[in-house]
Amino acid sequence: MKILFATDGSVNADNALQSILENTWEAGTACKVVTCAEQLKKRLNAVFLGIGDLAARAQTDLEKDLHDLLIESEGKLQTKFGKENVSSEFLSGNPKVEVVEAALKYGADLIIIGAHGSNVDETWSGSVTRSVVINAPCSVQVLNTQPSSSAEKKEEKRQAVVASRYLVAISDETNADMIIDSILKRAWPQDTKFQILSIAPNSASSDHSRFFKSKNMEDLRKEALNARKGAADKLVKDAASKLQSKFGASQVTSHVLVGNPRSLILQVAQDWPADMVIMGSHEQDHGILEHFLGSTAAAVTWNANCSVELVKLAKVAARR
Repeated sequence: MKILFATDGSVNADNALQSILENTWEAGTACKVVTCAEQLKKRLNAVFLGIGDLAARAQTDLEKDLHDLLIESEGKLQTKFGKENVSSEFLSGNPKVEVVEAALKYGADLIIIGAHGSNVDETWSGSVTRSVVINAPCSVQVLNTQPSSSAEKKEEKRQAVVASRYLVAISDETNADMIIDSILKRAWPQDTKFQILSIAPNSASSDHSRFFKSKNMEDLRKEALNARKGAADKLVKDAASKLQSKFGASQVTSHVLVGNPRSLILQVAQDWPADMVIMGSHEQDHGILEHFLGSTAAAVTWNANCSVELVKLAKVAARR
C-alpha cells in the first residue's frame, strides 16, 4: 500500500499523523508526506495595497515553518515504515490542486488528511479537505479527531486516534464487493470490530402525498420495500461472512435498517459508537448536483462525529 499524508500542522493533521504511527499496516507499506505553501503575497496585496515587503516576509516565515514540519513528520514516519519506504515533498500553490496532483504522481492507494486544516473555511469551495475528497484519484481517510474542551472528552478523542470500531456502510453488490475487498487486503489489529450496515430506503415521500393512495399502489410500495430489505439482508450477510472468515464471528456484526441512509448511518455511527465509517464513493458523486446537494457519502463525511474513509469504487476496480 502507498499512503499519501497531507499535513498543514493543524491539530487534525497532527492527530492524523499519530493515527498513521499507531495503527497497523501491512508489511511493505510506503508513505509520502506532503505539505503545501499557498502564495500569500498576491492574496495580501489584494486586501492591503502596498503590503508587498510584509507579504514577502510572511511568505518566507510560512515556508520555513512548513519545511520544518515536513522534516519532523518525515522523521516520525521513517521510524514506523523505515527510511527506504518514506519520502516527502514540499508543494507550492493551491493545496486543493497540489495534493491531488501529488497523489496522482505518487500512485497513492490512500490519502490521509485531517477533517479541518489550520484555516477552517466552511464554504464548499473553500475547504481543502472537501476538494481533495471530491477529486482524489484513490480512497481517502478524513481524520476527525480534534479534541473537545473537557479533559475527559479530550482523553476519549485521543484514544480514538487509533480506530478499532469500524462501521462499514454498503449499498449494492458492486459497492459491497469493492469495500470488503479493500478491507480484506489490509492489516488490522486483533481487537478490530466491524459492523456492516445496509439501509433499505423507504417510500416516506410518497406516503405523505395526496396522490397514489389506491390499495394497489400501497401494495406495490410494500412489495418494493420488502424486496429492498431482502436484497439488503443478503448483501450484509454475504459481506459479514467474508469478514468473519478473516476476523472471526465475534468481531463482525451486520444489520439492515429501513429509512434515510444519510440519517441512519450518522445515527448508528454515533450510537455504537464507531471510530470510523467506511463507505464507498462512486464516480457519479462528482456530478455538479452532487457538489451542491451532497451525496450520501458527502453528507456522512461532513457530519459524522468520527473519522470517515471513502473507498473510490471506480478507482479500486481499475487497479484490480
